[in-house]
Amino acid sequence: MFLVLLVKYAKENIQSNQLLFILLVSCGGFIQLFFGDVENYSVTAVLVMWYFLIAARTINGKASLVTASLILGLAMCFHLEAGFLLPSLAYLIYKNRKKEKPAISFLKMLIPLVMTGICMIIFHLSGILPMENLWLYSHATAHGGNIASVIPPLTVPYYLEMLNLLILLFPSVLLLPLSLIHAKGNASRIIGFLISATGFLLLLPLGWKAALGVLNDWNLYAIVAIPGSLLVWSVCTQKAESRKLKYLLVNMLVFSMLNTFSWVVSNHAG
Repeated sequence: MFLVLLVKYAKENIQSNQLLFILLVSCGGFIQLFFGDVENYSVTAVLVMWYFLIAARTINGKASLVTASLILGLAMCFHLEAGFLLPSLAYLIYKNRKKEKPAISFLKMLIPLVMTGICMIIFHLSGILPMENLWLYSHATAHGGNIASVIPPLTVPYYLEMLNLLILLFPSVLLLPLSLIHAKGNASRIIGFLISATGFLLLLPLGWKAALGVLNDWNLYAIVAIPGSLLVWSVCTQKAESRKLKYLLVNMLVFSMLNTFSWVVSNHAG
């Protein structure tokens, strides 16, 4: 489903080098979410990709903001890390502010939060997730407000290890600064939307501690790779008219595929 949604996104939003774009996005290490990962992150990743597809259609006037809000809300019901995309929804609403009243826009912004609340109430009433335990045992509440338990150690070795993980998850992170520079001249609102999504999602690896260890918590941070890859490769493939740049991108594709393949095999062997 993730690949189907990615192909649809490429067909609708990438004007040239569509196949190269699809391959570059899907060769990042985050793709191993779909090689047997047993947590909610895999479903969340698919829903987030669906959200980006619908968001792009909303920007192009082909879909409703309500649909984008509902999909993001569904993603948050599977994992609250999708809540880091709420600012990107606010960006969509802001860009469409002239089409509707502020009160209506505000209600659309509340949809994901209301959906998550309803989901929690259903789990509470069914006995799956007693709300009285949320404060003490949930990571979202820092285990009873113990903020120190979720703040990462502010050390160089920790963040170097996190950078290594991000490179494994999406090698395009190395090109992110250059992509942002080139994106300045791009009037596309889709690029602006992806910048907002990537920027706020990067707060997750920067500000949330890897409780199991950085590499062992790879799937927690894998979601960052989706908008990051879409952003960088959108900019790069549109610029890839020269042979030299296309040759460079193909080389990055080959090395990234080999790296991801090795990581998948290593995880399964372990």
